[in-house]
Amino acid sequence: SYVNWLIDIQAGSLAGTWAVGTTGRIGVSAQYLDYGQFDARESDGEVRAKDLVASDVALAISWAGRVRENLAYGLSGRLIAESIDDASSTALAADLGLTYELGDKRTRVGLALRNLGAQTKSIVDSVKESLPTTIAAGLSHHLRGAPVLFAVDLLKPRDDDVGGAFGVEVAAFRQMLIRAGYNTLIAKIETDSNSDNFAGLSLGVGFVFERIAIDYAFASYSELGDAHRLSIGSRF
Repeated sequence: SYVNWLIDIQAGSLAGTWAVGTTGRIGVSAQYLDYGQFDARESDGEVRAKDLVASDVALAISWAGRVRENLAYGLSGRLIAESIDDASSTALAADLGLTYELGDKRTRVGLALRNLGAQTKSIVDSVKESLPTTIAAGLSHHLRGAPVLFAVDLLKPRDDDVGGAFGVEVAAFRQMLIRAGYNTLIAKIETDSNSDNFAGLSLGVGFVFERIAIDYAFASYSELGDAHRLSIGSRF
């Protein structure tokens, strides 16, 4: 997956999963975030250096399995490394999740705890930052007799109010999916421009072939800019 985010910030990820007998699946992943180049400034605003660079990297190992046929769980352990100019920090984090499928086989509910952990090394000596821990609960439902999927999430980041996100996916054709969504946390962006009305809106399209899936998504952040995400998945 590759993301062209705000300004010249870019991100990407590479992940794979493998079945382990009939007990579950193991996964490994790598993620990066590149903040691009910018000026380093002193507290009075004077430029100290040009072309300052900053980036984040995360390496994770995951496990997913089932408690019973309709109840599944997953957990991940992650090493995070961050660098800004000649300073660096590291952290250890974990994600935990549960999904439950209702008897109609068309409805699922889920609960997730993300970024549980702490810094092991801080950029500023003795000043440990809190990780962006988030609690998320979600529900998805396939309409009976129609190729339509609805989903809704409730989100509570550590450093923000409770927010929500919802979306819809329509299988317009056999191999084509059309998607739209809205995130209330992003919608709070205020720049006093007409673009504020579109903040939080996302649109996407997906193509599913025999062994390859290709997905594209667009998200608006008002006057701050737009984000574009391209993902490619394959079965072997």
